[in-house]
Amino acid sequence: MKPVRGQIIHCKNQAHITEAVTIGAGDEGAYMIPRGDVIVYGGTSDENEFDTGVSQDVVEDIIRRCKKLLPKKYTDRMEVVGHWVGLRPFREGEVRVEGRRLDDGRVVVNNYGHGGSGFTLCYGCADEVVRLASNLK
Repeated sequence: MKPVRGQIIHCKNQAHITEAVTIGAGDEGAYMIPRGDVIVYGGTSDENEFDTGVSQDVVEDIIRRCKKLLPKKYTDRMEVVGHWVGLRPFREGEVRVEGRRLDDGRVVVNNYGHGGSGFTLCYGCADEVVRLASNLK
């Protein structure tokens, strides 16, 4: 396991957007995830970076990439209302999704190491967690 720095911005959801969009072109990518009154725009995935302070240069780059890659209806009124910077747990090789029964009968399902791909992988991993937990009952 190792930490991978991620930075995102929160903007007002002025257009009442309800769908998430992820897009990549060449070596650039952008995404937006609506969360009610705000939209999360991102982001970064920086190995060997441990500064959890907001970088204004990164904010400007996120806005630039989102405006370049996402449809205009999602980016024409980006009003930044917040930031998030954190160190995400990343596992070399692959995400760990494994289940086991403890000696006392309890079921434990490990589900970690997604790094910056938590949203992308969440539905598939959640399905696998349910399958594992159900089969270990």
